[in-house]
Amino acid sequence: MTSTLLQKLTETTRKTPVSLNISGQDIDFEIRIPLKAETEKVRGWYSQPDESLVESEYARIRNPLMESVADVSGEKRTELLSALNVIETDDDLFIKGTSVRIVAKSNVGNRLKTEWLFSLINDLDLEKPHTYEELAELLPESVIRSMAQAIEEAIQPNYEVSRKKS
Repeated sequence: MTSTLLQKLTETTRKTPVSLNISGQDIDFEIRIPLKAETEKVRGWYSQPDESLVESEYARIRNPLMESVADVSGEKRTELLSALNVIETDDDLFIKGTSVRIVAKSNVGNRLKTEWLFSLINDLDLEKPHTYEELAELLPESVIRSMAQAIEEAIQPNYEVSRKKS
């Protein structure tokens, strides 16, 4: 019974138009408003991303910096990292006091959230991008961020947006 009700609710979930203007270009599309349960499930997914994804992103950020100082060892390495404001620990790297591991987790979470937000768009063709990398190949980063923000505001309007619509 519950799954039938959930299926019916999912099929009849309301849709809402989203409009935004980017550099003088009007962009209009329709999104599906997700059910609360879906939103909560997905929030857990992107707020605590898979550790292998985080580790891969951590390596992507960390490795170029560490490769640039790989030929330097001992005291000189410590001095060089200090001059760059970098602290290396057993399991993390801190640049100007910021944990690279936390930045990696945030990057992965933001990408997963953006992928989900774009999956709510109804009127894209069947070949719509499914990954953040595919989105980035099609659209500039600023457009991706603007569209993701517009979608998020449409599914969770803040007080100002709600007042304008009433």
